[in-house]
Amino acid sequence: MNNDSISEAVNEKTGEINWDCPCLKSALEPPCGDAFKLAFECFVRSKTEPKGMDCESPFLNLQRCFQENSEHYDNLLKDKEDKEKND
Repeated sequence: MNNDSISEAVNEKTGEINWDCPCLKSALEPPCGDAFKLAFECFVRSKTEPKGMDCESPFLNLQRCFQENSEHYDNLLKDKEDKEKND
C-alpha cells in the first residue's frame, strides 16, 4: 500500500478509516480480513512513537492468521509476482 492509498483509506483530519476504499478491499476478505481490520485500525489510531508499537497483539494475530492460511496467501503472492513479471 503506497502513501496515496493510505490517504484514500484514512481521513487525515478525522482519523476515520474508509473501509470501502478499493485499496483495502482484498485485505478485508476472508480468511484474515477481520484480523487485518483490527491490526490496521490499531495502527491508524496509535499514538506511540514509533507509530504502531502498541499494536503488537493485533499484528501477531494477523501474522498467525497468515501462517494458518498460508495456502491462500501463498497463492495470492504468487499471482501478484506473476503479474509483475509479465508487466
